[in-house]
Amino acid sequence: MEYIEPNEIESINVVKKDTTINGVLFRGLINITSKNPKKYDLISLEQIKSEFTKIKSNDVIYMVNRAFITDNIETFKLDRNYILKVEVTNSEEFYNLREGNTKFDIINILGKTKENLENKNKILLRGHEAIGVK
Repeated sequence: MEYIEPNEIESINVVKKDTTINGVLFRGLINITSKNPKKYDLISLEQIKSEFTKIKSNDVIYMVNRAFITDNIETFKLDRNYILKVEVTNSEEFYNLREGNTKFDIINILGKTKENLENKNKILLRGHEAIGVK
């Protein structure tokens, strides 16, 4: 629900019965109807990986707004228009993982949240100021 703009929701319907989707049993469903369903262009995490990165390996950990996606990776979808930026980090970039045998990539998908949009417009300056002495 955190990836859906509340003002875009027409209705929410809760179905309290067991439902199986792709072999996974769910104890209920939440059906969300959008005010404008044609507005959304839903894509899978695999599509995001192939369209926004150069990663070919299947050894991937997905994150959305710095939160790990641990369940339903095959059925998890995001609106393409929600994506602000896709960042890729390789496990070798972590000091304590460099020596390990398992190599993987982390794909962090940043959405167009208020916080991410504010941080996108910030400029961080780093440097060293030298003061001349005569």
